[in-house]
Amino acid sequence: MSGLGAIQAFSEAGLRVPEDVSIIVSDELSLAAHTAPPLTTVDMPVTRMGEIGARMLLGAVAGEPVSDIVLPDEPRLVVRASTAPPRVR
Repeated sequence: MSGLGAIQAFSEAGLRVPEDVSIIVSDELSLAAHTAPPLTTVDMPVTRMGEIGARMLLGAVAGEPVSDIVLPDEPRLVVRASTAPPRVR
């Protein structure tokens, strides 16, 4: 998980999460809630995206034109302890 690597890299550089840097990852995995600190994530509708992508691929193989798609499902921000409010300077 890239978020764990980022936490470790920042720690090795002497930075603290979220006091010095906030981390948000783009995959809502069950592990994200159990890291130290728990990771803020963007929960994407990956199952729905996969279903539509598979249909588009099958259609393309069958000779159908490929077009842009817009999913009605919106990403959801899951705020946890790896983010802090912006600092006022």
